[in-house]
Amino acid sequence: HHVHEIPYVLMEGRRGAGKSSIVNWLKKQASDRSIPVTRVRMSRDDIMADYSVWLKLFKQMMHKDTYRNQDSQAQYLTPLLTAVYADDVDTVQHVVMPALRRALGITCEVEIFREDSGSFGGGDQLKPSRAKPKITARIVTETLLKIFAHLLNENPVLVIIENIQFADEESLNVLLGLTHLHTLSAVVLTGLGPDSLSSGKKSPNIMGIQRIDSFDSSDLNGNDEMTRNEWFAKFRGSVLFYNHATLITLDDFAPHEIDKMLCDALNLIQVPHEISQLVQDLSGGSFF
Repeated sequence: HHVHEIPYVLMEGRRGAGKSSIVNWLKKQASDRSIPVTRVRMSRDDIMADYSVWLKLFKQMMHKDTYRNQDSQAQYLTPLLTAVYADDVDTVQHVVMPALRRALGITCEVEIFREDSGSFGGGDQLKPSRAKPKITARIVTETLLKIFAHLLNENPVLVIIENIQFADEESLNVLLGLTHLHTLSAVVLTGLGPDSLSSGKKSPNIMGIQRIDSFDSSDLNGNDEMTRNEWFAKFRGSVLFYNHATLITLDDFAPHEIDKMLCDALNLIQVPHEISQLVQDLSGGSFF
């Protein structure tokens, strides 16, 4: 297989437009072709949790027992970190492990083999760093990029992230950083389209913060205050600017299109307005 830059597919539509139905179909198609699928769904609570997308994906992509206890964490992390960082013990101890604790909730210590000394960590088991170097968001992002680049290359997989508008900013930085990865894996994102925001009543934009007072979607609770969304403000455009990104918009059928389909299905010249309106109200114009 020829390895290309990782393709991103963004599928947008209002709630009920059929995004989940298409994802279920896509998952079945992949399964029929023996293509592994990793599927996670974001919720509005995740937008406040840094790296929530990648924590969910990591738990799906690693062995199911990885988070059982510290011993199992070490058991499954050791070969992963050895594959990514070889025998760079210092980086693993002082940079990687603190970053993974912060982003992925790792609590164990990991020993990797240093070839030049013929021992683990230069002869001693790795211990928590007393220096406690400052682990910045950039360092965490770079660490996750290396870890997930390896995972996506090692075992090609279809990654599906639903409700991408609820991803936190740090997760979106990692997502954007992976766009230049050459791999057989692929990423499908689903979410509300920017036009969905116009269905709510917007209050004046004050100091760059937009508040939506009502929203016809259970995904974005109308009673919640929604501040400026990072996905729509910055990352959606950046992802779509990427050459290997594809946008699919699930549009609703217009009333006249529903009328025509009803005429064809019922073999009528004209459908009574009451029936047409009932179908429109029940379906919301969605094919699904």
